[in-house]
Amino acid sequence: MRRHIVALLILILLGQSLSNLNSNNYDIDSLNDDLNSKSTQKSNATLTLTDIDSPNIIDIFVGGYNSCFLNSDNEFYCWGEGDDSQLGPTSVTDTHYPVLINFGADYLVKHSSWSGHACAISGTGSVFCWGNAHNGRLGNGATTGDYGPTLVDLGLGRTATEISVGGGHSCALLDNDYVSCWGTGSQGRNGQGFHSDYLIDEPENITVVPSGLNVISISAGSAHTC
Repeated sequence: MRRHIVALLILILLGQSLSNLNSNNYDIDSLNDDLNSKSTQKSNATLTLTDIDSPNIIDIFVGGYNSCFLNSDNEFYCWGEGDDSQLGPTSVTDTHYPVLINFGADYLVKHSSWSGHACAISGTGSVFCWGNAHNGRLGNGATTGDYGPTLVDLGLGRTATEISVGGGHSCALLDNDYVSCWGTGSQGRNGQGFHSDYLIDEPENITVVPSGLNVISISAGSAHTC
């Protein structure tokens, strides 16, 4: 008798469970449909970072508070902070929209920027710097003021193969494997072998590389260079 009662209770409980499951089928199916719909929406979404009438982008550069790209027509656009002429002489305010930076008849192939200035190597191996000239970091002989892209004198017949700018200084690797730097000497970052406030407002070959060593790459940081 007890066995029959236990079996009956099991059947009753099982029936209630199946009934609850069936009553929830609509909600479960609706949830699955909703999730599938959202998943499809995500997979089909397109994130547009910027809209500009420009040919194919072939290179991207970022640094400091600016982002830039080079297109297949050798046009160079940047956006971000602009109060120190980091976006060229025609834009002295911050902008989220790409601004064309003009290099005259020349065109850019390499670029490096920090918070207040930027430098680039052109297709002919020339170096252009622009932004705020504080501490001589533009290499154009000035120590104050804002400038658009200005040609830097690397010496007779010299060209650059790499460029890197840091906090208050800039350095270029030249075609003869020498490294030339300009800007502040604080923490020894301009490569003259001593720590001082002595600044260089035009390119000078560094003295800290031992004789016989060939430099193949250059990188400048906030207060150092490698």
